[in-house]
Amino acid sequence: MLDGCVRALEVEELHKKQMLVIESLAKERDEFQDQLNEQIHKTNKIQELLDLEVQSKELQEDKFKKIVMHLMEERKMLLLELHKLQSRVDKTENNFLTSQQATSELRSEIADLNATSYSLKDKNHRLTMETQDLREQLKEQSRNLATLAQKTAHMTTTPRHVRNVPKTNPNIRTNPRPQSLYIFQTLPEEPQPEIARRFITNQKKETRRSVPNLHFPQIADEDEKLPEKPKRGLLKRLSMRLGSPNVGKNLINLI
Repeated sequence: MLDGCVRALEVEELHKKQMLVIESLAKERDEFQDQLNEQIHKTNKIQELLDLEVQSKELQEDKFKKIVMHLMEERKMLLLELHKLQSRVDKTENNFLTSQQATSELRSEIADLNATSYSLKDKNHRLTMETQDLREQLKEQSRNLATLAQKTAHMTTTPRHVRNVPKTNPNIRTNPRPQSLYIFQTLPEEPQPEIARRFITNQKKETRRSVPNLHFPQIADEDEKLPEKPKRGLLKRLSMRLGSPNVGKNLINLI
């Protein structure tokens, strides 16, 4: 019996100890549960914060992507404008080069035209001076020939054997009418040289009745004879009248 009581007491004590242990364990479990709940709550808050941060990051990334896309579009537009400006610059450079070439060609043409105009002006001036000299010489020759015609109007013709006229010569009037003063103003045209030269006179002795002989000086030969010109009409008759012994030989050579 005693053993049974002792065992029952021991069992009760063990049961009490076990209950105490269970209570302590339950308390610890509750404490751990509270701590766990707190940790879960904290983790939930942290998760929420992380989610918010992720959302904010996503929003920022979206904004950043939008900004980057906008900047890329602006860059494309700027590149297109730059390409257009470059093409315009190239066109303007080409136009400027062509205009420079055209202006250089025009300047060279203007220089050539100026040179030709200067040469033409010089030639025109020379020709005007030569025509003035020729007019003055023509006037002098016409005056001399008119005075010669007036002086030789009263002269008669010499015999045929003195004048050395061929027998086939037609009849000549012995006392012709006085000739006009302006019959010798138009001279026959002479071939002009390529380079215009100044008119000079022969350095021969001039008599009272002689007229200065004008020519283009190619070679200064006093003995050079001019080619004989055909005598027609009034010149022929005047030369026949000048064949008399009263007229000098210098006047005959002028015709």
